[in-house]
Amino acid sequence: CEYQSQHHISETMLKTATIAIVLTLILTSNAHSSYQLKIPNGDNVPGAPGVGHVNPAGGGINNQFGLDFKSHGKNWTVGLCLTDSDGDGLTNGQELGDPDCIWKIGDEPSRVTDITHPGVKEGTEETEDTCTNWVSPPNVHTKDFVMHNMEIPDGRVTNYMCQKYSFENDVDWYMYKSEVVLDNPMIHHMILYGCTEEPQVASGNCWDIAEENCQEFIIGWGPGLNRQCQPKDVGITLVAGRYYYLEAHYNNIHKKSGEVDNSGFKITYGVVPPKHKSQIMSLGVINDDDIYIEPGKSATAENTCHGYCLDSFLPEEGIKVWGTVLHAHQLGSKLWTEHYRNGERLADIGRNDNYQYDTQYVERFDPPITILPGDRLVTKCVYDGNKIHDGKPVHGGPGTQDEMCFNFLQFYETIEMPNHFCASGNFDGTEGSICGYEFVQAPVETITETAATIDDSSTTELVKPPSNINIVSLIAVIVCPAAISLIIILILKFKKGKAHKPSDNVSVEIGFLD
Repeated sequence: CEYQSQHHISETMLKTATIAIVLTLILTSNAHSSYQLKIPNGDNVPGAPGVGHVNPAGGGINNQFGLDFKSHGKNWTVGLCLTDSDGDGLTNGQELGDPDCIWKIGDEPSRVTDITHPGVKEGTEETEDTCTNWVSPPNVHTKDFVMHNMEIPDGRVTNYMCQKYSFENDVDWYMYKSEVVLDNPMIHHMILYGCTEEPQVASGNCWDIAEENCQEFIIGWGPGLNRQCQPKDVGITLVAGRYYYLEAHYNNIHKKSGEVDNSGFKITYGVVPPKHKSQIMSLGVINDDDIYIEPGKSATAENTCHGYCLDSFLPEEGIKVWGTVLHAHQLGSKLWTEHYRNGERLADIGRNDNYQYDTQYVERFDPPITILPGDRLVTKCVYDGNKIHDGKPVHGGPGTQDEMCFNFLQFYETIEMPNHFCASGNFDGTEGSICGYEFVQAPVETITETAATIDDSSTTELVKPPSNINIVSLIAVIVCPAAISLIIILILKFKKGKAHKPSDNVSVEIGFLD
């Protein structure tokens, strides 16, 4: 009897415990389900039904995203969307498929693939914060370059706006660090340019206030590049008495009215001259027709920076590349630049075999890679047509919904030019290259040579529709707003047609990280 009584009690306790566990799971599941509905892709975060908790299954201690979710009233707000809860360089909106912070309960998110956890820092070595081990030089200061209530036009989807700043220094200063300040989810990229003379217009549409004296690329930002620190002994020169233009690309996809922005940069600078002074050279596709992606198909675009072009502006000792930023838009899947010297392929200068638009980063090289006059650089981009959802082909172009293919090399060993671009093309039947700001006609041996380029595009199709340089896109990717007039004059020497302004859907397309 005693055994049967104990056995009965044990069974009763077991049943009670089981019921309690089941009820807890049901209640927890219901709670998770209700919260999942209140954030975009809440039920689509890989392996984490309890997005706001340290325990992926939910319940217990909140992770930082859960705490931020609570502080915003357990609602998906623009503030929560713009927050980077896990500190991995991506906003919560970028991780959850709502980069523009426009999602509402019941809506289909802008993106339902490539969703990542907003409360867990994925942080591979490539995407880690470049400032993690940064040591500040002595006697540094900070300064904000931000838009001041910039009104975002509502008549166009793509808008590029510029604003003037002064930097009241009577001696050269050196920038070691930049941090992004994000205020409006429409922001797509930003660039700070240096000017040799005071701009005539304080702010407005970049096309309307183009300043030929604002040509020096200082810093740029795109998704994922939230903090950037220069390597040890490297800095960016802020020349005494300079003026600056801050350019911002706004993607007003719904043409909303009444939108203003105060985004920009916070920079850290000092008076200690670095051993090396950093600059930027741009490689990539300048002809929109060279990028064409059909739905459901893979495609490749490429462009060559020829040796004769590098001969025209590199010093004899070459340059030292310490970092790169590869850039495409939403369809980009694999990007790299091949490096050739005397017909031999060397190590690639930048490579990303799993490119994600929302996680752009600086790939560093230690020791730096040397590029010499006469070297040849071939930049290639592979695109995934399976990501096209509207059934329409995607072309190259300056807008967010178009595609691009670039590699921005960060180097030292000073070149006395405000901007450095190296890309080849066909200008009304004349083969040549843009070398810095100059057009250089291709030597005969370059046109007829059979390049020993290793095809690293796997099974992708190299698509090259008829090649005619689009003059607006050429301006867009080669120069800052300040140089538009100069480039128009240059290109008109080689084209009989007239330069035209962008279409009604594009305000102006110029820049580094479109």
